[in-house]
Amino acid sequence: MLQIRWILFLCLVVTGINAQDTIFQKNKIVIPAKVLEVGTEELKFKRSDNPEGPVYHLSLSEVYAIHYKGGIADTFTVKAKTAEVPIVIYQQPKPKLDYDARGFYINNRRMNIGQVSELMKSKKDPKINFWLSEAKKDKVYYKLCAGFSIPAYIIGGESVLLSLLFNSINSNGSSYNSNNSNSTSQIFIPIAVVGLLGGGILTYSYKSLKRKYNFNLRNAVDRYNSTLL
Repeated sequence: MLQIRWILFLCLVVTGINAQDTIFQKNKIVIPAKVLEVGTEELKFKRSDNPEGPVYHLSLSEVYAIHYKGGIADTFTVKAKTAEVPIVIYQQPKPKLDYDARGFYINNRRMNIGQVSELMKSKKDPKINFWLSEAKKDKVYYKLCAGFSIPAYIIGGESVLLSLLFNSINSNGSSYNSNNSNSTSQIFIPIAVVGLLGGGILTYSYKSLKRKYNFNLRNAVDRYNSTLL
């Protein structure tokens, strides 16, 4: 019933304005116009009361019908386009690597150095690979220092003991034995000095390289975590 009334209304209006094009909008607005072009989605027109004015654009989804001055009429059923809602795929963020003085963790689960290295290498990030390479070299050097420092301390300590032993023999033995013990004791003194001093230097180097190793490894972890943001 409502549509019949709307059509009757159009007919009554058309009879009064047959000398011009008339645009009937779905919101009941009637526009006397000169239609220039009807496209698939919009129409272009000029207003009859301002024929030298600008060209107007109107979406066909807002137009119910156009009655042309020759008596021909077009009706439209174009629907307004609905805005496309982008599909957002939620991805669970990867857990970060945590570390403290005792080791490395993911979600409070302890991980060994091999697991941590493989996880970070999977990123194929140049900076991560650089820090891991530096840490690998430091690990080799600090293990060598640790390995050689123990024999150096042993050699130095035994040399001290042997030197004290021969000094003791020197103080209690005969003149001949004393001279031999004294000369033998003097041989062990520089060995003891070199052994103990070398052990100390190697121990210091071991601690320095171990700190550098941890520094490089943690730099790699921090870089890995930054790539997860």
